[in-house]
Amino acid sequence: MEFKIWINEARKQDFFALAGEQRDKPEHAMLTVQRTLGGGPMSVTAEHVGDLIHRMSEEPTFRSAGYEYVKEKVVKCLHWLKNPYFARELEGNIISGAKYYGVDEEKHRQKVYAALENYAQEHAKLPTYNNAQKLAQIAAVNLGRRNFKNTIAALNMLMSHLGSREEWVRFAHDGLE
Repeated sequence: MEFKIWINEARKQDFFALAGEQRDKPEHAMLTVQRTLGGGPMSVTAEHVGDLIHRMSEEPTFRSAGYEYVKEKVVKCLHWLKNPYFARELEGNIISGAKYYGVDEEKHRQKVYAALENYAQEHAKLPTYNNAQKLAQIAAVNLGRRNFKNTIAALNMLMSHLGSREEWVRFAHDGLE
């Protein structure tokens, strides 16, 4: 399956600004997910998936397009998400979190789901300039909406370009002036 989007012309500074934007509201939304959930695989996965756009666009690792970080995060997140217990583990963490906080289980579940939806919405607001960034955004939005199948599909598409650093840089820098 081939994935195409319209590619916006961008400059390095646009990529750097995108990395900075990810560290604002989307990052705060991820921290809220972690605090609300209280741990577990979803907490770590939300952190890594949400960080992909930042790592591939930030100035300090621009030459490699964050290859060394992106590949590690994609591999780990695919491993966790493909585990058949991932969704059950999320449910178990919600139940144990409700007990820990001494709150109604359903109210806690709705609070966790609302935090995840906010995470999805904040990532959806980020501008993207190429397919690599769009796939990272799609992965984060779908993770927040608990659509793990689409999260895995987006991460698999990213993984298909992580065979070598050179291939990744071409893909992640596509659309640069």
